Amino acid sequence: MVINFTCKQWSSVIVISSEGAAPETKPSSTQAFSVLINALKMLESFGYTLKHVESRPSSSAKERLEYLITLDYIDAVTTIETLRQLIGKGYTITWTNQNFSERIVWFPRDINEVASCSKALYKYGSELSKDHPGHGDLEYIERRKVFAEIAMNYKVGDDIPNVEYTKQELETWKYIYTHQKKYYPTNACMEQNEGIKLLEEHAGYCAGAIPQLDAVSKYLKGRTGYQLCPVVGWIHSRDFLALLAFRIFPCTQYIRHHSRPQYTPEPDICHELLGHVPLFCNPDFADFSQDLGLASLGASDEWITKLSTLYWFTVEFGLVWENGKPKAYGAGLLSSCEEIEHCVSEKAERKPLICSEAVLATYPETGLQPYYFIAQSIQEVKNKMTEFSRSISKPFSISFDKESWSVQISTQ
Repeated sequence: MVINFTCKQWSSVIVISSEGAAPETKPSSTQAFSVLINALKMLESFGYTLKHVESRPSSSAKERLEYLITLDYIDAVTTIETLRQLIGKGYTITWTNQNFSERIVWFPRDINEVASCSKALYKYGSELSKDHPGHGDLEYIERRKVFAEIAMNYKVGDDIPNVEYTKQELETWKYIYTHQKKYYPTNACMEQNEGIKLLEEHAGYCAGAIPQLDAVSKYLKGRTGYQLCPVVGWIHSRDFLALLAFRIFPCTQYIRHHSRPQYTPEPDICHELLGHVPLFCNPDFADFSQDLGLASLGASDEWITKLSTLYWFTVEFGLVWENGKPKAYGAGLLSSCEEIEHCVSEKAERKPLICSEAVLATYPETGLQPYYFIAQSIQEVKNKMTEFSRSISKPFSISFDKESWSVQISTQ
């Protein structure tokens, strides 16, 4: 079913589609009427006054009905919030006016709504593909299920359950921690080295024990306002970026398979705690990560792809110049023995960071990166990404309210 929601005073049309029936299936008149009534009830709850309702055959599918609903216009912010909540109830919305024509997508407004974003698994979790180092290791797979259960039961804001790691897991961590740290003084950026030092002093970082996410999260929150949230595995880009908007970093608790400690095809606790978390101790880096997340809220799928690609070439595999030498700040570099050595070598191809070019570049999710984008500093990365995000086409802007831990909508 399609509902045309026309705001005469705003000169715009919003097309609302119910996802209740398959495209080739003709919904019953009872279903059609029920969807209409539910939509009208929600519109009424926002204070709209119904002016006119008209039914007609759908312009896109003749076997479907379409309703034209005319309402008294309230204001732009109320309209956006109405659409956001309709989307949350299962409607797909296309909003068209003279300045904007785009599919509207749901986005979280507060800390309670953002919780669902951490559950949207993209791949891996406790189900491992045949090319995963842990595939076929039943003990490792069962262990992954333990971590998955913690993540699925976790509520954002609660204490993160501590984990008693096995001897084998501790040995894997010790190997990686010891090997990676030796590269940091010469190959990692200043912010990474400062972050590691702070975390060793205040959050339990050491070679002999895997830091508990709860202790790390509480330290980060006190320092830069970020907190960690356990996740099952690799989550979708839109959900990942939405969490960043609320200064929440999704973090795995499991560790890579012991047979290949120098390699992981997915984010693991070594990647998170050694690659990402130290940079979140830096206020500039924390701010620009949140700015990127805020830019993603309500953005189209095309823009989410661009933002996630940009994130890959910066936060995951980015370089900066420091005293005339390339230094790593990307988490994928800082948590990989092989790649952190390669990225600063003469063999590596490096390109100046130009956001409009980086978003069009392709990359492998596993293996060495064919090239890297490099900036003058973390501050320059922040400035360039903030400027680029201003070109995202949305009929509203979003700001973050620290007091309520929610986002506020505004329109021009």
